[in-house]
Amino acid sequence: MKAQTPVRSCLSDDLFQVQYLHDEGFRLLRRDIEQHQQTVKFNPGYRRNQINIPVVVHVVYHTKEENINDSLIRSQIDILNNDFGRIQTNKYNQAGASSIHFELATSDPQGYKTNGITRTQTANSKFQTGTLIMSSKYGGVNPWPEKDYLNIWVGNLSGVLGFAYMPGSAGDGVVIGYSYFGKNTSAPFNLGRTTTHEVGHWLNLFHTWGMMTGCDDDDNVDDTPNSAGPNYGCNADHPSCSGIDMVENYMDYSDDACMNLFTVGQINRMESLFSPGGYRESILKSHGLDEGSTKRCKDGIQDGDETGIDCGGSCGVCACMSKGSFSLFDYIESIKVNDTISVTGDNDGSFNQYAKVFSLYTNILNPIVLSPGKAGNQSQEFWSIWIDWNKDGQYEQKELIYRNNSIGRLKDTLDLKTIFPPNGPSPTDTFKIRIQMRWGDYADGCDTFDFGEVENYSVTLMQAYIDPCNNGIQDGSETGVDCGPGCKPCALHYCDSKGKVSKYEFIQSVQLSGWNNNSGNNNGYGEFTSNPISVAPGEKLAYVLTAGFGGKYTLSENWYVWADWNQDGDFTDKDELLLDVNSTIPSTGQWDIPSNVSGPVRLRIQMKDSRKANACEEFGFGEVEDYMLLVEKANSRKAILKDSFFTINMYPNPVNNILHVSIHELQEEEVQVMLINVLGHIVYSKSVYLQQSMQTIDCSNILAGIYSIVLANKKILGTSRVIITH
Repeated sequence: MKAQTPVRSCLSDDLFQVQYLHDEGFRLLRRDIEQHQQTVKFNPGYRRNQINIPVVVHVVYHTKEENINDSLIRSQIDILNNDFGRIQTNKYNQAGASSIHFELATSDPQGYKTNGITRTQTANSKFQTGTLIMSSKYGGVNPWPEKDYLNIWVGNLSGVLGFAYMPGSAGDGVVIGYSYFGKNTSAPFNLGRTTTHEVGHWLNLFHTWGMMTGCDDDDNVDDTPNSAGPNYGCNADHPSCSGIDMVENYMDYSDDACMNLFTVGQINRMESLFSPGGYRESILKSHGLDEGSTKRCKDGIQDGDETGIDCGGSCGVCACMSKGSFSLFDYIESIKVNDTISVTGDNDGSFNQYAKVFSLYTNILNPIVLSPGKAGNQSQEFWSIWIDWNKDGQYEQKELIYRNNSIGRLKDTLDLKTIFPPNGPSPTDTFKIRIQMRWGDYADGCDTFDFGEVENYSVTLMQAYIDPCNNGIQDGSETGVDCGPGCKPCALHYCDSKGKVSKYEFIQSVQLSGWNNNSGNNNGYGEFTSNPISVAPGEKLAYVLTAGFGGKYTLSENWYVWADWNQDGDFTDKDELLLDVNSTIPSTGQWDIPSNVSGPVRLRIQMKDSRKANACEEFGFGEVEDYMLLVEKANSRKAILKDSFFTINMYPNPVNNILHVSIHELQEEEVQVMLINVLGHIVYSKSVYLQQSMQTIDCSNILAGIYSIVLANKKILGTSRVIITH
């Protein structure tokens, strides 16, 4: 049965139109590109002697046939230079030759020497039109930087000969079916003109009939005849739109042998991309055609002065050999360390990819997932992991960091805290790591064994950041485990104290620097710590303590007041007894706030009939009340209040979950709401319009503690303090 001859098809305009319809940013960028092209068009004089474009060809293959050879790739580069750089017809006076020249890249993005060709084996038998082949995530290969290279992918495509992305598109580059690349045997598309056509799109050329069939659209080029649609085969002198179609133009759909020209107008349109301010001007500054370094220690091949693959000579010592002799039934499918994964499948017993770098933390556990191939899911596999600490290429017993065995996937952790060499290398150094999977027993570091597989990578050692307020130990300025200054307040457990009988004598009111709590009888004890009283270190706190009575009489009362200045949960330390007085009238005076205190301080007030100072006593007649002073550092208070103008209204305070905030005096404008901890770190930030409505802050995921709430735009508008409790 005779095979059906394929028809040229290109979905570049479909890709263009889909993005144009749905992406306003793309429409604006295309407008700018077209306006720049018109500016260059009507300001002649820009022309370079030669525009050199570095080309990288990414061969993505599933079968050996798809893995096209280097000579075929070089033939395509020759075809491009011939088609873009020479006039090949006398039929059209407007036929032109461009100054655009294509060369396979000689220097890769890292500055290493390259032949401009990458090869990637894929599990995909075919690729659909789109960016899948342009992404290693989906079985393709990632592009080299588009500003420096023309990326051409060659693979097995579904339904098309090729396609390309025009300037400004989400993708960038050219994709060609492997059968139609270079000077091939797939007539009538055997002369490499599919790539010429698609590179024309990459250089901003539309099809000769424009984006839509019919005579109402065109290709935005003045010297190409208006055409109603594509031509196939070699339909020479085909009449269309009151003229003759230029079927020989590379941007039509004719067979390769029929194509032979770009027009001067098309050439000017392409070259305008490289003029000052043009979309592809950056490629003129590319280093892709530099000589490139010959030192390539992570390219997966033996080159330069290497004595092995990526080792020896200037690339360091070669590692000892270790591999499995038979891996058909026992091979490594994938390895995951922390968030990095390598999926390899069967590699005939060994696999080296030192360019792949895993990260291991030396101060926390590292989750790993070791997955055997499907056959290995039924076998007892023995895993060993080694790190070449001394970089001598030998995996010695002291360099073994992990061993375990399982049937099927193994999930575990690596703990380097106990095995990282003492006084060893920098915790940010890079080493080689070897992962062995052997059936039936563990292997030594340099073993060649019967059934299984070995994979070699690089590993970087790192120190994970551990929040000092969440490390499970008391350190720094903490007064408890992960609590105290700089962290959440420590949960303090104060002793109980109360009056057994308070109906005859009780604390009527407490006034502290203008703050008044007229509490009355609270049955012997009242706790009012949830509404802290703000004070500053070094200032004086005035007080008025008033007794209340159950009848028309007055008794002499004994007043005792303590402040837990060192915040250790008791009132027994020096200078913590603030008041010891007997009085028949309200007790008044002032206390000095120590200059070295910061944060919440519990205040205990006792009023009783006995003369005995005991903060933890349950006594006969009288009452006890507890309060909270919020002492803020003086320097931070001055710094943050100096530009404050407005009063922040907020509730509740302290807050557990939702905090409500507003400034009624503020004119309608956008401001930034921030929560700042005692270390000066911003833990919450949001832009809002405060005058429009009361705003809410979700504090449920913020650590308990004392915070400054700051409202600002170009300067601080208001500040206050809030306590978050959970």
